[in-house]
Amino acid sequence: MNTVLEGIELSPNIFAGSVTSLFKLKDDSKPYHAGTMFAVKIDEEVYFITAGHVLKKNQKYSEDSDDQIFAIVDGNLTQITSFDKYIVFNAKDNELDVVAIKPKNISWDRIFTKFISEADMFMGKIEPEHYLCAYGLPETQNKIRWQTDVLSNVRYGYFGKSSKRETLSALGFGEEYIGIDISLKKAFTNNQKEIPPAKPQGISGGPIYITHNFSNPTELFEPKLVGVTFEKMINNQGILGVKFSSILAGFKMHITNKNRCRAADTLFGCWTSPFEVGLLIIVNSGFYTKGMLMIQFSEGESR
Repeated sequence: MNTVLEGIELSPNIFAGSVTSLFKLKDDSKPYHAGTMFAVKIDEEVYFITAGHVLKKNQKYSEDSDDQIFAIVDGNLTQITSFDKYIVFNAKDNELDVVAIKPKNISWDRIFTKFISEADMFMGKIEPEHYLCAYGLPETQNKIRWQTDVLSNVRYGYFGKSSKRETLSALGFGEEYIGIDISLKKAFTNNQKEIPPAKPQGISGGPIYITHNFSNPTELFEPKLVGVTFEKMINNQGILGVKFSSILAGFKMHITNKNRCRAADTLFGCWTSPFEVGLLIIVNSGFYTKGMLMIQFSEGESR
């Protein structure tokens, strides 16, 4: 077997222990797979990252609610009831589909076996020759019952080249977004037999890795975290995500200034600024020449 191809295919599994399913409740208190969640460590603190819409109430289910989170804790399905929540905004003050939480009463190692460190994050410019992988747990492959082991806990990788900037711009997505060019309607085995791929519903909130650089086709590439998945493109022609470099910059600015305010001081949570004590945290958006990012911090319990 080709060593490079095998290495690319298996590389995201290095971080398998930092990725898990996120569950919520549907009718009759039955859990359903809502999305994917992963752990990152930033400045000695471990945060859980997912897509913002994953935490929104699914209107089809009466027992679901905003910010409801269930995860496998010590082998059992358990609700995370108390946590800090961080929301990311872009330069136009639009909320991006990425959130981070920091549980208050459950340590990260009761859910994950490892985390993604800052050394595992890609801070360079993403080029069309980069090969990306959206990694997560599809809903159709992951089911669970109350107080039992996970019946299936299958992680999938959706691979493709990085979308060109003009392609994303034409779809209305700015510099803070990345895309993966991949057909979600068909896939092929090693012997080129066409098979239907697992539907990606449920991988929202999962990590996106950079796994290879086709400008150096024979060189193995150390996989790095590069983004967060939030939806598929129209006509199933790709997967969209938010770049993690900008999110990281926002968190670092928040951590630096977090002692300047307290969430209890305001009804809507607390914002800090690198320039003055106030209601906003404004940071440069990583490696991008245009735009700023903001991160909102709120404190409270889930409903």
